[in-house]
Amino acid sequence: AVCCMASSSRKLELDEPSPGSVLDGSTGLAEACKRETWLEIGRVAGLHVLDEKFMASGAEVLKRGKASRHLIEKCCATMQKDGFFRLENEDMCPTSDGCKFFLKLCQNLAKGINLLETKGFPPVFCCIFDEAWLVSCFVCEQWAEIFKDGDKLSSALKNDLKFNADFWAWKVVPRTEDGNGKVTHGTGKKRARATEEAENDLSKSGWGHHRDRETMPLKPGEAPKYVSLWVPLTEASVRNGCMSLLPASRDPEYFPQDNLGVGHSERLDTKNRAGEDTAGMDGDKSVQECEWCLMEMSPGGLLGWSGRLLHKAVKPAPQKRQRAQHESSPVLPRMSLAFAASSNDFEDPLLRLPSRSVPFRLGECVSLKERLGVVAVQMWTYEHRVPIPPAARQILMDFERLYDDSDVDEDTNDSMKRENIENNEK
Repeated sequence: AVCCMASSSRKLELDEPSPGSVLDGSTGLAEACKRETWLEIGRVAGLHVLDEKFMASGAEVLKRGKASRHLIEKCCATMQKDGFFRLENEDMCPTSDGCKFFLKLCQNLAKGINLLETKGFPPVFCCIFDEAWLVSCFVCEQWAEIFKDGDKLSSALKNDLKFNADFWAWKVVPRTEDGNGKVTHGTGKKRARATEEAENDLSKSGWGHHRDRETMPLKPGEAPKYVSLWVPLTEASVRNGCMSLLPASRDPEYFPQDNLGVGHSERLDTKNRAGEDTAGMDGDKSVQECEWCLMEMSPGGLLGWSGRLLHKAVKPAPQKRQRAQHESSPVLPRMSLAFAASSNDFEDPLLRLPSRSVPFRLGECVSLKERLGVVAVQMWTYEHRVPIPPAARQILMDFERLYDDSDVDEDTNDSMKRENIENNEK
């Protein structure tokens, strides 16, 4: 577990500003741990870092009003029948101002991901910015927690789901086809490099079919104890790799036979390079022939699905390379942010924030130390799918060495032993 680090006598002041610092491929941990370093990127993209006033005012705009009872019941019914629910941007918030603000948060995060890429950092580093925490915590408080509410819900369908910082982010690069039928990624002089990176980095090409929590027990009529939440930051279509879901009603293995969550799709020894499972039903041709649902979405919407739902990113169809100005505009990358909500009796919502004793709430400002810790945990956890770039790897390794065992109290150590990330994730 990354949060329990190797010993070191060094201490770190995380929020001390450093005017003029620049984040690039050679940035060391000292610079990465300064608020001003990330603000330099944030200002360009309209993003914020550790801005308590912005977090508080943003939370007020998002939570103003009350969610539609009809939408709540519709989401619950869809989740019960097919294991997922979907919302467009106009339904995200009770007010139109809230929906517009939520969309703006998404658009600015997309800009931030582009800027991070130019500095040598993968999309998941967008979790350093306040906007990622506003988006994720609002979604969890407004929508994931509805499964514990509602007069028409049976007690079995009521689950106390809390925000889980199981973050990941993607920038799926569109594929183009030249006159000879050769498929490449990206455009211009950087096409060859973009193609190589997309083939080796599943944040840039999307992941094959899998279940997020294969070990989650689930019976018919029960609410899931872990829900994945996925927000498109840009348009998501079949042209740039939208999500595709296999509804629970069409999946004979959605409910585990022994109800212990034993399955195949998160076992590393059966995975191919695309993240797809090659063992059992999940790797069988029958899965490919099932009636999957394509989820083309506009930015600022929401997809939520059970930890047992089979899903994947659509492999973008190759587009003809643009040759003249009058031809259609090139397809833009699909960017998205994912996180989760979970119940304590399956996966501790604070698993990635072990220094906390109570759940993180909307509008609260998480420290830079906690944000870097979450990024570190997530990058090491998914390294088998997404290689860690050199710029990020050095910072994560230095970040680990800063921790002393004495800095982690006994309660935290005991909690980490009980809730081992590797057992839950892999």
